[in-house]
Amino acid sequence: MTNEDLSDNYIFLGLKRRLLELEFERFLLLIDYTEKHPAVIAEDKAITQVKSKIVKVLQNSVQGPMTPQMDADLALAVKKLFLKNRTAVMYRIVNKIYGDSGSLSSNQEGYVELKRNVDRLLNSYDTLVQQRDEARLNLAKIIDDVVTVVSPAEVPSFPIKPNAIVNYMVSCVVGLFLGLMAGFIQESLDSSVGTINDVEHELNLSVLGIIPHIGGQYIPIQSIKDMAEPDKKILMQRLRLVTFTNPKSWPAESYKMLRSNLTQQMKMQNIKTILFTSSDMQEGKSTTISNIAVSMAQLGKKTIVVGANMRRPTDYKIFGLSRAPGLSDILMGNKTWTEVMNRSVDILIGGFNVDDLLQMPGIDNLHVITAGSPVDNVSELLNSRAFDQLMNELKANFDVVMIDCSPVMAVPDAVTMSDRVDGVVLIYKVGQTPKSVLKMAKAHLLQARANLLGVVLNNVKTETQVGYAAFSYRYYGDKPEKKEGLIYKWKSLIKMANRKDNKSSDV
Repeated sequence: MTNEDLSDNYIFLGLKRRLLELEFERFLLLIDYTEKHPAVIAEDKAITQVKSKIVKVLQNSVQGPMTPQMDADLALAVKKLFLKNRTAVMYRIVNKIYGDSGSLSSNQEGYVELKRNVDRLLNSYDTLVQQRDEARLNLAKIIDDVVTVVSPAEVPSFPIKPNAIVNYMVSCVVGLFLGLMAGFIQESLDSSVGTINDVEHELNLSVLGIIPHIGGQYIPIQSIKDMAEPDKKILMQRLRLVTFTNPKSWPAESYKMLRSNLTQQMKMQNIKTILFTSSDMQEGKSTTISNIAVSMAQLGKKTIVVGANMRRPTDYKIFGLSRAPGLSDILMGNKTWTEVMNRSVDILIGGFNVDDLLQMPGIDNLHVITAGSPVDNVSELLNSRAFDQLMNELKANFDVVMIDCSPVMAVPDAVTMSDRVDGVVLIYKVGQTPKSVLKMAKAHLLQARANLLGVVLNNVKTETQVGYAAFSYRYYGDKPEKKEGLIYKWKSLIKMANRKDNKSSDV
């Protein structure tokens, strides 16, 4: 499929012309403003919307069912179209620059006039400062002739009150006592698991990964604070896909470390289907499974995410997809998994930056099956033969099958599916779930004959969680700046002196 096939489509031609005008206007705005200016941000948003519409028109022009080869050809056609558009923008920019070159002489005259005015004002300022100093000097001579100092004022060497040393010592003792009391009270009231050793000791499970807290340093909160509340929540969920939005951050590297540990387990135990669950709600299951799926796809593995949390699904929002049709429609026999499966092109028009998504390696390996239409008999559908048949077909067609499931202690979905997958990963939000609930969740999974691969510690905060202080937020590839101390400066001076002595001796 080429752009010539759409030469008679007036909508497509209008979108191409609109994209050319928007990118040219953005270039003109960048002459006076930065990329963070509201006008430039609005122009970027309009460009992204037009690009998404162009991709959707190209997708709708494909006849017949979408195949992986057609999916790859469509992505290549989109890249070529955007490159031609940028070439046309560059030609227009060059013509604009040459057309305005005749106004340089008038600009130079204005610059010379302004420089002359600035020099005149600086000379006037120097004259006024000199006159002020002369007036102060004359006034000081008059005072010396009239006033006689009998007893000069002296500054006391130390204050009379308060006694700073005593107050400092009392403050240190009281602060230390109050800090110890607060620590003992917090430790006695905290029933959650606090360190890696506590997790391994309490659960007798290996820690597969440590995911840090994804805060404002990884998510540009300032750029979304003026948005409406529903749009802000959706965008915040998409920005937590740090393996795509911020691939050099510490959370992204932590997800890659978790991917390495899971890959080793998959090789040793011949695992393909992995169920992700937690003991309680809002512990980061959907965020974790989305980032791990992107990381697996970047590794070259053909990966599919199955949204089995049909009660409160979230993963479809992260990828910018529609909830239905999905898993529930497959299990009820209304659709086949090939009909409801979302491919890279569906994610492409889901609200992400089109250019960045096209440049991401391995995006063609990622597929998503959403939760589907809301149903009441969720447990019965997950315990049906249709689910077993679906798992067998997905294992035959994909390298990795990742299943997002509901919490263990909330509903019986995870316990129902735990013995029908190859492995189970337990997500734990550090500092939130009590030890007793975590142990009970593990006991329920083991009673259902689940193959527990390990636990993932999520939302780790190094400044508050004891036992994680060895981890650094700085990316490993970045070199820290060297601070020049006093010893370093002295060594530099000695080296310079030795060089001068050597040169003089040679002469």
